[in-house]
Amino acid sequence: MKNLVIFSVLITLIFSCNSKGGLKTKEINLPKNPADSFVKDIPKWIQESEIYQLRNANLLEKLGLSSLQDGFDGTQIRIWIEHDLPDTQQGIIFTEHNSKWEGEFYYFKVHNDSKGELKSVDKRVERKNPKSGWKIFIDSLMATDIEKLPDHALIPGYRLVTDPLTITVEIATPKLYRFYQYPALQANVDKFPDAGKLEKALQLIEKEFDFRRLDNE
Repeated sequence: MKNLVIFSVLITLIFSCNSKGGLKTKEINLPKNPADSFVKDIPKWIQESEIYQLRNANLLEKLGLSSLQDGFDGTQIRIWIEHDLPDTQQGIIFTEHNSKWEGEFYYFKVHNDSKGELKSVDKRVERKNPKSGWKIFIDSLMATDIEKLPDHALIPGYRLVTDPLTITVEIATPKLYRFYQYPALQANVDKFPDAGKLEKALQLIEKEFDFRRLDNE
């Protein structure tokens, strides 16, 4: 899907010839249409980290997933759970297309080469439905504000301490892509309301799908 960005179109009008036969041109900026805009909300630290972006692209390829950065035809929510053991990870993907939701739960281990670069991925995918039904679950999930929580870097005083869990959330629609991350989530749950909301969303998912974060088992 093409990235819908706000842009200016330059039209060259040929309106006269000079004495040497050359052409003169004039630039015209057409009005911008907000309806054609695409919002990409990515933290600055991610934009500046080429290593993170390359590794993430490599991981998605090996998981058989496409990037959401150009948007999604419907709605997709991805929640990545990174554990203290780097070769043991989890992913949750909720997808809405044509008014129908589905849920996929990824369990995977990554294997790096001698240089620490991602070499291969072993994965297992489970498809599940929420106990209360998709409408009730999605309404409850959205009530946690999961789709609009800020990145941890925008929360003054957020504590970056040693913690086994880092939670990354990606949300995409035809008009929007958002990325945010909460490292050391458990160390910040009681101090920051936004971290508490993300924890509430995860607890809801655990209850509805009989899902367990590996470090919680």
